[in-house]
Amino acid sequence: LLLYLPEREAFWHLVVIMQRKSSSLRGMYRPGMELTVRMLAILDGLIQIHIPVLGQHWKNEGISSSMFATEWYMSLFTRTFPVEFTARVLECFLSEGLKVVHRVALALLLDSEEQLLQSDMGDAMALIRNLPNTIHPKTIMDTAFRIKLK
Repeated sequence: LLLYLPEREAFWHLVVIMQRKSSSLRGMYRPGMELTVRMLAILDGLIQIHIPVLGQHWKNEGISSSMFATEWYMSLFTRTFPVEFTARVLECFLSEGLKVVHRVALALLLDSEEQLLQSDMGDAMALIRNLPNTIHPKTIMDTAFRIKLK
């Protein structure tokens, strides 16, 4: 927000983001991180629905979305992904709420599905850590918005 808004406006936008019902992030940072835990469980379920072969492979390998997506969700992808990408994610998040975060996470995994299916736990985590250096933001966002979520 500070990249696009004066400091005072950025602060008040953050207050709204933390408190707005449709996209409240407050629960992600409270003790116990209730919302984060719930969102990661939802992501695990969405992987089983939208990328079932990968979901089964990860089940066999002992991989859970909490091993990599906690950072994605708590930072809304801003920690390690390129600014061009995170700006688009934040714009969509402000417009559509938390559902966008799930769509983007699934799109990132779909984009790397072939390589992830050939990876054991260690290689999969290395590949996921390297995603910020290899993604094409427009491709990921186009894929994200083709994913239908209820």
